[in-house]
Amino acid sequence: MGDVDATGAVAATADAAAAGTARRGRAGSKVEHGDRRETSAGDIKALRGAFKLALEQKDAEALYKNGTRLARKLKRAQKYTEATKVIGVTLKHTKEALRNEGQRAAALLAQLGELAEFRAAYANALKYYHEAHRLTVQAKDADPGSIHKAELRLGALQSHEDSYYQHALASHAQALELKRKAFGNLHPSVAVTLTHMGSTHCQQGNTLEALASFREALRIRCKVLGVDHPDTAATISHLAHACRLEGDYETSLSYYAWALRIREKILGPSAKAVGDTHYNIALIHLHLGEHGSSALHFRKAAVAFVHELGTDHPDTLDAQKQARLSEQRTAGSARQLSRVGHDLSTFQVPVEVSPTDTEDDEAIENTTV
Repeated sequence: MGDVDATGAVAATADAAAAGTARRGRAGSKVEHGDRRETSAGDIKALRGAFKLALEQKDAEALYKNGTRLARKLKRAQKYTEATKVIGVTLKHTKEALRNEGQRAAALLAQLGELAEFRAAYANALKYYHEAHRLTVQAKDADPGSIHKAELRLGALQSHEDSYYQHALASHAQALELKRKAFGNLHPSVAVTLTHMGSTHCQQGNTLEALASFREALRIRCKVLGVDHPDTAATISHLAHACRLEGDYETSLSYYAWALRIREKILGPSAKAVGDTHYNIALIHLHLGEHGSSALHFRKAAVAFVHELGTDHPDTLDAQKQARLSEQRTAGSARQLSRVGHDLSTFQVPVEVSPTDTEDDEAIENTTV
């Protein structure tokens, strides 16, 4: 059997302990498979109730206890998204109580790291593990064993992350070469692979390489699929995101405005993708301190989410909350109405993505979409 990395060992130990708890029924009783599944579901339901009650009562100790237990159960049930939300809420509402308890705060962050790792979100996992390691080292009650475990977890993930991205980029490069030989440079499948490469570069933090891949993908899609196409809009959104990561907010806003125009034209103003685009635009305005503009786009995002997801969906509630907060911030803000969105009527396709390929039109017309 091969070596087991530190992160895998931690997860395996936690799962084994939880499995042992699930197997133990009343003393001496035999637990059937069906009963075990029902007990597990019942445990999760009971812990959800206890967690909600602790949250309502603002009982930090009970919230920490039930939140960590619920997250472990959810992880075993492979409900990683819910488990992540539970730990996030626990950390948020116990931050003050845990101010002088670095070990416990570090444990919550380590759980977030594990959950991110299970979802292959290695960049996020690395951030959580780094912060958990920092808190562990600084904790007054820190012990050498805990520090060593945190360092092992960090080292294992960094090694795994580098290997993962290297393999991913190598696979994308190989696929790109094969597709270009088979279909030529102007083909939707080539654009798909370029988009995957760009996303991988983004996850690594290599935004310049990501921008190059996204721009090439966009040039292909503009020429083959047309400017007003959902896939073209998706690539434009990828470009906008990469520009935002690079800190080029003006260009990012321009790309998001372009994607918004396409999506509203094709899908209508109430589509989920339109709401997502409004939300991303709002985030940039919020970062720039343009609260009037951010409130406007958060509101438009909320309207789309209500239509597509319903009034009680977390995305709807979040967009409505962010809109209210932005509206509150407009008071006294000199820049609150500086820019209420981009003027889409005068928006032009950037020169950098204008078709310049020398392949003949017949090759384009024969391309299968």
